[in-house]
Amino acid sequence: MITTLVILAISVTMFIIGRVRSDVVAVCAMAALLIFGILTPAEALAGFSSTVVIMMVGLFVVGGAIFQTGLAKAASHRIMALAGGNDTFMFLLVMFATAIIGAFVSNTGTIALMMPVVVSVATQKGMHPGRMLMPLAFASSMGGMLTLIGTPPNLVIQEALTQAGETPLTFFSFTPVGLIIVVIGVLLMLPLSRMFLGKRKQKDGDAANKGKTLDQLVEEYNLQHQLRRYHITPQSPITGQTLAELDLRNRFGVSVMEIRRKAARSGRFIRNVKQSMPMPDSMMQAEDIIYISGDNEQMDRFAKDMKLEQLDDTGIDFYDLGIAELVLMPTSQLNGARLKTSGLREHYNVNVLGIRRSHNYILNDLSEEKLHAGDVLLVQGSWTNIGQLAGENEDWVVLGQPKEQAQKVILTNKAPIAGAIMVLMVAMMMFDFIPIAPVTAVIIAGLLMVLTGCFRNVEAAYKTINWESVVLIAA
Repeated sequence: MITTLVILAISVTMFIIGRVRSDVVAVCAMAALLIFGILTPAEALAGFSSTVVIMMVGLFVVGGAIFQTGLAKAASHRIMALAGGNDTFMFLLVMFATAIIGAFVSNTGTIALMMPVVVSVATQKGMHPGRMLMPLAFASSMGGMLTLIGTPPNLVIQEALTQAGETPLTFFSFTPVGLIIVVIGVLLMLPLSRMFLGKRKQKDGDAANKGKTLDQLVEEYNLQHQLRRYHITPQSPITGQTLAELDLRNRFGVSVMEIRRKAARSGRFIRNVKQSMPMPDSMMQAEDIIYISGDNEQMDRFAKDMKLEQLDDTGIDFYDLGIAELVLMPTSQLNGARLKTSGLREHYNVNVLGIRRSHNYILNDLSEEKLHAGDVLLVQGSWTNIGQLAGENEDWVVLGQPKEQAQKVILTNKAPIAGAIMVLMVAMMMFDFIPIAPVTAVIIAGLLMVLTGCFRNVEAAYKTINWESVVLIAA
């Protein structure tokens, strides 16, 4: 007993000091209990198979998908719109919304659902996330007092009463007391959060955010006015022809920069839109959306002759395709070569959308342009191909962090799917008539988020997991 208390006291002291990572402290405490024979290896490692730990991992994935698909940003915009710029009203909205969700979902689940929203709100407001995250944790705990299933202790009390032969509690037996707790708690947290957390500000930038954002590149190169979107109608003569057969560059002086196609309808939860780079053997199909670059008059003539329908400009999406800048080195073999003979398209499957030379931007007739040392090329391609460019150091240097930029791209086309999966998870955790344990519901939701494409790849899903927290709780 004394040894256990000493290990506990040392661990608590290390947690308070904070010089050693919390997960390392927890693992050291676990190892000490093993060394002194207080716990067997099976007992010490039992936490790593705990349903709470597994649920945490799944909820990190679900929360990451909410971020990746833009649901968190949309919800934060809604909260900020309702608050009307009033920080106090925004704080109250977040607190009460969290408490209501906490009445039906476990504390861990509530935090996982609301944390992406709160972080997004804090980022847009320029405040440190801690200003909202600590009150969020208290709100989720207070919300657990509103209903019978809000927190595990309520269920323990219900079971004890039933076994003692007393009248069982109803779903809303705790609600009157819970409402008082929530109201008093929120009123207390409002001044306390300002007192202890109000001075913390969001740091401006870090090493991971170096380089221009995608939106900045689009604005700098005026891409929104250089590209047009066209819908291929069933009556269009280009249907069923390949790009090589169409020879659009010589016939019309325009180039196809992207093809967007609806996927086969084999299910509601599959990726319904696919972006692809145009290749010589790419065949045009009815209902395809194509992005065209070229002179405005030439694009008008092309659309009229080919019976294409011009679509409204809704911005440029970077779901599967991205853009990046690369600068040619003085020793590059491409210096003096024309762009059409550079091999960038053939070897790396990327398009060059523009060239920045000193303070001038070259956006038209690029194929005949000769390249010079120091030229900055704006290239478009799949994120994988852009990543391959970043690994080539002899002829050019890729500016910025393409891999990090790819992770920041919001897959808004997956937002409805992510929302449906989240609602399904909450329903499975809320209703007793659904014979699925909460941890099973979270695992199902996490898997569906990955399988339905709410992440760019599986690696992106793994990166959302905070392993420090997982190891800390497990140990």
